[in-house]
This record gives sequence, structure tokens and C-alpha cells, in this order.
Amino acid sequence: AEKDYELGLTKIFFKPAKAAILDTIMNNAGKPLTADQNEKITKWVVQKRIKQMIGCCKAFLELRKRVRLTRAEKRWEFCGRVASILAGTVMRHLVLAREAILKRKREAGALALQSYFRGNYERIRYQKHISKVKKACKMIWISYRRWNDRVELQKWIDPKVEATRKRKEAERKKREEEERQKRLEEERLKRETM
Repeated sequence: AEKDYELGLTKIFFKPAKAAILDTIMNNAGKPLTADQNEKITKWVVQKRIKQMIGCCKAFLELRKRVRLTRAEKRWEFCGRVASILAGTVMRHLVLAREAILKRKREAGALALQSYFRGNYERIRYQKHISKVKKACKMIWISYRRWNDRVELQKWIDPKVEATRKRKEAERKKREEEERQKRLEEERLKRETM
């Protein structure tokens, strides 16, 4: 039984006290493998290769996702630097405007200061908003990429599964036809011998 041994890449590993299986296998050495044995070996090799392909696909998708996220992060950092430079320039101009206004009438100065503080408040509020929007965009992008990766993987796997199913169905029909032909031949031979 399959519970008594396991196939490795180059060796067979037996459970304790199951050496009789090895004797049976050694007695069958030199004889061609049975269809059941061929089927088991083929099934194991196919499953191993499928697991390797799926693992490779997963690794590729993860690497691609990380590369895209790294690029997006660099773009966001660049945009943040540009925004900070612009904000620094705006602040410098506001300070210069404030000094010029202080030279003017007091009422005009008070009005300019009020405009400055309102602008600063709006800038801070807008920076918080930008931070939230960045975070939301990043989460949406990650979710979209994961969904898209799943869809691509499904599109790739579905035809392979369908082809395997059709192949197995054709093999089953062929086996049944061969068995039916064999039974008819045996019945014919029985009738001829009687």
C-alpha cells in the first residue's frame, strides 16, 4: 500500500518492518512495470511538476508585485519632494510678503496675516488629505494587482485542467473499449472450444 513506502527523487523510503515490500519489488526486477505502477509514477511526476510550476508562478507574481510597489513608492517620494520644495517656496514668499505688508498700514497687514494663516491651515489640511489619498491609492492598487494576478492564474490554469480532463476521459474510453474487445474475444474463443 502507498502508506507503507514513499518515493523520493532517487530512492524509495520504507516504514519500519515493511521490508517484505522490497523483496516483492526485487523479485519483480527485470520485468516490465504494470499499468498501475506506470500510472502511479506518472501521476506523481505530473503532480510534482504542477506544484513546481505553480510555485514558480507565485514567485514570479510576488516579485513582479514588489518591483511595481518599489517603483510606485519611488514615484510617490519624488512627488513628495516636489511638493515640499513648492511648499518651502510658497512659505518663503509668504514671509517676504508679510515683511512688506508690515511696512504698510496696520489694517492691510492684519488682513495679509489672516490670509497667511488661512493658507497655512489649508496647506496642512491638504497635506493630511494627500497622505490619506496616497495610502488609499496604495491599498487599492495592491488589491487590484492581487485580483488581476488571480484572474490571470485562473485563465492560465483552466485550459490546462480542461485538457487533462479530456485526455483522461479519452484514455478511460479507450481502456473500456479494449476491455470490451477482450471480453468479446474470450467469449468467441469459449464458443469455438465448445
